[in-house]
Amino acid sequence: MNSNNESNVVFDITWNVTMIGNESADFTLTDSVGQVATLAGIAPPAGGGAGTVAGMDASLLTDGALALEITLSDPAGNTTTFAGNPATKDATGPSAPLAAFVTAGAGNPVNGINLTNTSSVNVQVDLGAGSAATDQISVLLSDGVNSVASSSQPGTTGAGTLMFPGLDTTSLADGLISIQVQLVDVNGNSVIAMGTTATKSSSAPAAPSSAHVASTAQNPLDFVNIATSGSVTVEVVFPSSYVGTESFFVQLNDGSNPTVTSASASVPFGGGSVTISGIDATGLSDGTLSLDVVVVDAAANGATYPGSSATKDTAPPAAALLGNVAMGPQNAISVINSNNVTAAVVETTLAASTVATDSLQFALTSDGGGSIASPSAAAPTGGGAFTFPPLDVSALSDGNLTLTITVTDEAGNPTALTGTPAILDTQGPDAPLSAHVAAGASNAIDVINPTNEASVSIDVALDTGSLSTDTLQATLSDGVGGSVVSGTLSAPGGAATLTFTGIDVSSLADGTLTLAVTLTDAFQNTSMYTGTPVLKDTGPPLAPTSFGVVASAQNPADYINLATQASVTIDAVFPGSYDGTEVATVTLSDGVNPDVVLPGTAVPAGGGTVSFPAADASAFGDGPISLSMTIVDGGGNTSTFAGTQATKDTIAPDLTSASIPAAASHPANTISPFSVGSVSVVSVWGGTADGTEQATARFSDGTGTVTGASVAAPVGGGSSSHVPLDLGALADGTLTMTVTATDVAGNPTVVTVAVAKRADLAFSRYAFVTNQVDNTVTAYQLDVSSGTPRANGFSPSGGNPSHLLVDGTGNRVYVAETNSNQVGFYTIQHPRGNLVAGTPASTGTSPVRLASDPEGKFLYTADSGSNQISVCQINGGDGSLTPGSPAGAGTSPVDIAVDPTGQFLLAVNQGSNDIWVYSINGTTGALNNLATAATGTTPSALAVHPSGLFVYVANSTSNDISVFALDPATGALTSLGTTAAPMGADSLAVSGDGAYLYVAASSTNSLQAYGVDFATGGLATVGTALATASQPSGLAVDAAVNHVYLVAKGANQLVSYDIGAGGALTEAATAITQGSPTAVALGNGASPLGFILKFAYVVNKASADVATHDIDDTTGLIMPFGSPVGVGTDPVHLALHPDGNRMYVINQVSESIHQFSINAASGALASVGSPVATGQNPSAIVVDPSGRFAYAINTDDDTISAYSVDPSTGALSPVGSPTATLVAPVMAAIHPNGKFLYVIHQGSDNVQSYSIDPSTGALAAVGSPVTAGVIPIWIA
Repeated sequence: MNSNNESNVVFDITWNVTMIGNESADFTLTDSVGQVATLAGIAPPAGGGAGTVAGMDASLLTDGALALEITLSDPAGNTTTFAGNPATKDATGPSAPLAAFVTAGAGNPVNGINLTNTSSVNVQVDLGAGSAATDQISVLLSDGVNSVASSSQPGTTGAGTLMFPGLDTTSLADGLISIQVQLVDVNGNSVIAMGTTATKSSSAPAAPSSAHVASTAQNPLDFVNIATSGSVTVEVVFPSSYVGTESFFVQLNDGSNPTVTSASASVPFGGGSVTISGIDATGLSDGTLSLDVVVVDAAANGATYPGSSATKDTAPPAAALLGNVAMGPQNAISVINSNNVTAAVVETTLAASTVATDSLQFALTSDGGGSIASPSAAAPTGGGAFTFPPLDVSALSDGNLTLTITVTDEAGNPTALTGTPAILDTQGPDAPLSAHVAAGASNAIDVINPTNEASVSIDVALDTGSLSTDTLQATLSDGVGGSVVSGTLSAPGGAATLTFTGIDVSSLADGTLTLAVTLTDAFQNTSMYTGTPVLKDTGPPLAPTSFGVVASAQNPADYINLATQASVTIDAVFPGSYDGTEVATVTLSDGVNPDVVLPGTAVPAGGGTVSFPAADASAFGDGPISLSMTIVDGGGNTSTFAGTQATKDTIAPDLTSASIPAAASHPANTISPFSVGSVSVVSVWGGTADGTEQATARFSDGTGTVTGASVAAPVGGGSSSHVPLDLGALADGTLTMTVTATDVAGNPTVVTVAVAKRADLAFSRYAFVTNQVDNTVTAYQLDVSSGTPRANGFSPSGGNPSHLLVDGTGNRVYVAETNSNQVGFYTIQHPRGNLVAGTPASTGTSPVRLASDPEGKFLYTADSGSNQISVCQINGGDGSLTPGSPAGAGTSPVDIAVDPTGQFLLAVNQGSNDIWVYSINGTTGALNNLATAATGTTPSALAVHPSGLFVYVANSTSNDISVFALDPATGALTSLGTTAAPMGADSLAVSGDGAYLYVAASSTNSLQAYGVDFATGGLATVGTALATASQPSGLAVDAAVNHVYLVAKGANQLVSYDIGAGGALTEAATAITQGSPTAVALGNGASPLGFILKFAYVVNKASADVATHDIDDTTGLIMPFGSPVGVGTDPVHLALHPDGNRMYVINQVSESIHQFSINAASGALASVGSPVATGQNPSAIVVDPSGRFAYAINTDDDTISAYSVDPSTGALSPVGSPTATLVAPVMAAIHPNGKFLYVIHQGSDNVQSYSIDPSTGALAAVGSPVTAGVIPIWIA
């Protein structure tokens, strides 16, 4: 048994012929240490015979002798044991070799296979002490695909070495070659061991790309000269196939002397350029040299490749014969000055032996500093005279120059000649101190006039640095092409004044002349000096520099206006050539009326600004005014000049009005605490405005003032919005707003408006909600601090009320009654907010939205069914409506709004996906369509920013907000893009301060806040959208910008939200509405609603009166006030009207109701009318939250008497017949929403609910009574 079969031992066995086939045999092998391997359950064949049994795993048994035993058992349990032949286990393989490798040969390294040994590779295997002579050993060489195997050899006894020679590896691929050694012992155990990997490379290195004697600073390419023969540099370029293991050397040979061989150098991976320097070629003869490159790779494969032949030339050329700096037109020989320093020319003479392959170069070195060399030039064959091209030597310092001329042959051998020394001097003469035209008997200094123009004298003052070798020349030029040059004068040396005389400049033009002095030194360097400007004036007086109407506090320059026409100021500025003899006369003309001629005015010597006497131009008509001036000088020369044309304009700007627009927190021309920091002013201009006018607003409280920036008028009239002002520093009360418009001529128009700065317009007091299910308008009172709404009854409306608004006065509510095709009208009863209905007005088909102008003069409805905008005039007295002519709209208008100035009405049309802009006639309210702009898909709501500059449209299908800029002058809309909105966005509200926009989506029950950029109108999302109650359908923001109110149509709720930092919302409170609320509007008041209790009233049954008590706000204590007021017999209950101004007392025995008015200041009671009859034995009275109906509970006849309340007097009038109840009603309570009345009955111990008809107040029982306790006496 060996390692090959120890895990699956096979037994040869001959079974006895007595076997019947039902026996079982167990095979057991036992090693020398008692370990057992078993194969059980073998079934012998019936009839016996020879066979094999396999499958025993004996791998755990130790090597050595093994005992075999077979135990047979039959079904009866009888057993027989048989001992088989002994076996020997040997599963230990032979010892692995110590090493196996390719041996080095004459042409190959260890483990290297190359061209020299690829067909006969020798492999050495080193065996260890465990080697046995009975082992058989062979080797296998493989490239991973193909292999070469040796014949086997017996191993050595103990340590030793085996050689496997002559293995032919030509069939193996170049690359890594593995060596595998197989050892097999006498029992068949085998071991495979890996030797050291060899490398096969049987191809010579690739030829270099090029090989040259390299060019250096001392020799050209492929040349060896006298300077480099002892240290030649060779450059070899190898291809990219080189792997970095190659090396090379080069050989130079002249064909006769011994070859020169370089040191070896490595080739980098990827090849490239490699240089070998320091090759000594002095032993080689001049002439052609061969160049060979010998390359050897890592496998010792070598190859020799020829390079480019070189030329050795160590004989220098003949030197130049002479050299010098050439003479030029402005320099002497061997002199470089400022004239030729940038183009110095050097000339030389060359030897006759000079050849065309020689090159020439010169160098100049200054002892003052610096050296410069010329570019190389080709030498002429045969030598002779040669001139170098001009060279810029301005980098050298002035001083003596050394000239060197070098001749270099083709091999780079140089020969130098030192030429004639030169001088470099580029410094020009020192500039003079001054130069000017000298004064004469009839001319001033620097002035040329008719007396001296033929013989001008020029003085030049020289400094101490002036040299006697310097010369000077003067030039006068007129700038138009004329010039005169003087003769030449020599400087005397040192400080002195030279005078040029007799210069004739009569050919030069009058005007300013330039005086230039040219100085030249001994080396012909020049300096230019510009003297004092010279004025030549030989003609009539020169024109003034400027001449026109000057600006004053009342007019701009070149304008004559209403304030200045009788005293026009004219100035002129004259040039310095004036000598004081000139007199100027000014004439003004409008071309129609007589000219205005001013007295002559003398112009002072030297000119300057002259103001003429004031001119009276009041006789001229408005328009252009020409100015002319006649000037006469002392010689009688006359000149006439036109001045700058003036404009006479005495018509004041067409500013028609100015106002503060109404906003959510205030009416027009009113400043609230929430607008005081940003007060907007709108100026309105007439049609003659041309856009050049400017208006400025100023506010004054009598002590302090605030003035704003100016704003331009729109061309053709219209409105302009001023930059908002902060008026917080001014006192509350009446302020004077002064808007001053000024045109370009300085004419003013002043509009003065008294405006109210009030601290009492900061409060939203009421909320009003339209309800579609029962066609009502619900009223709520608002808590000023928390914003919590408190139900305050309701009023009936027309069919399907869909929208409402509170007008700018805060006293009226208008309701769009969609199914009734009319506008409902209500008056707000202050201070409680109850509504009193007025007469509705007809509209078009299906009015769905309302809008009113800021002054409350006009009301508009969007009639979606008839595609029109209805127009109504509002009666300023009672708020009633007078219909006007409607205006056409797009398809299905669904929302409208009026801008804060009241100039424009905007309407969004859901069916045509657009927005229309109309102008509003300020007298009739009539609309005229001005512009149309596209919106998103399905526009559903519209809002105008309080500034009047931006418009927002919610698009419920495209789920975005269209943003537009509104031109305050023309009404034109400019799209500013869109902002993402909640899906299905269909309600909008902008805060009164313009800082925030709120958007609700009824289909997704969400509410999103946005911040508004006041400069661009852009929107920025504030936080994430809030989830709302079902179907939010209307939004409003309170005047103080503290709360947002939302009605949820699907949840029958009015929800208030607190406005936090940045406009973020937090849900605060919820009130129940009537069925399906659709819109909410807020009513502002002069103060917050007061929920402070001031008076208490006590009914005294025995004394039959009512006593009044004051309530102390601080302590809560009550104190009697005045005398009790008498009532009927046995008064048992009272009720206060919701407005706090009326009281009703019920008298049980006299079966009547006493009516009183309440003095709001003192709480005193005053009787109103006669007592009103009740049913039998009345026990209680209640008034509904809207204050329209009262109910008396009649105990003995089991009825309820209903009364209507007169909105003016509070007097009660019976409504229909009493309503039957259950047994013995004693007390009642009304739901805060005013829809239901609850009555308790002592006789039947139960509670019955009744609905209240919103129109008549009639009662109808609702459902079955609810059981109460025994003898109930009160309900709340």
